[in-house]
Amino acid sequence: MADGTRTKAMGIILAAGFTDHARLLLDGMTRDTQPLPINMRLDATGNNKLLRDQNRTCKMNAATAALNKLMGGHGGTQRNVFRALDALASHVSGLTTPTIDVLLFSNMENTDAALNMTDATVLSSGATAMLSTATAAGLIPNCKGWQIYVIGAGTNDPGTPLTDAQANTIRDFWSRLFAQCGPGSSSRTTPTSSPSQ
Repeated sequence: MADGTRTKAMGIILAAGFTDHARLLLDGMTRDTQPLPINMRLDATGNNKLLRDQNRTCKMNAATAALNKLMGGHGGTQRNVFRALDALASHVSGLTTPTIDVLLFSNMENTDAALNMTDATVLSSGATAMLSTATAAGLIPNCKGWQIYVIGAGTNDPGTPLTDAQANTIRDFWSRLFAQCGPGSSSRTTPTSSPSQ
């Protein structure tokens, strides 16, 4: 994903988060998840405007730096997207809000053996068959109440070029999975660039 797109998206998230005094949880799909790199309330604290502005800037810089570190330099790294989603479900299990906004910066190309999306045979089977495989393997996460936005779904990683058809299959698969993984959930999967032919 382009750094500019990621930075712009993060800026929008943080601005909205401070408006709503939301809690921001930030984690990666390619690492063990304890502890979370970012788990903080997005509110500006301080006894005066200067201190509140400084606190807000500090939190925004910390969140942006953590995201850039997670996203930087891991082309070709193994990704278990299902394990990451399970970890996310455990992190938010205690929240009492009826909906949770989930933004995923990823091409969503799971590389775990249970459903290896770098395998052309798997992708050629189609989204419906892939979803059946995921369901049978117990891979469907609990995403009740999640409003899911995926930026970068179906885009290329170095060394694993995707055709348009393969990229569309990945996006279709995740759209279908998120539609069934929990009551009240919804999703939008969006590419940020066209896959190579």
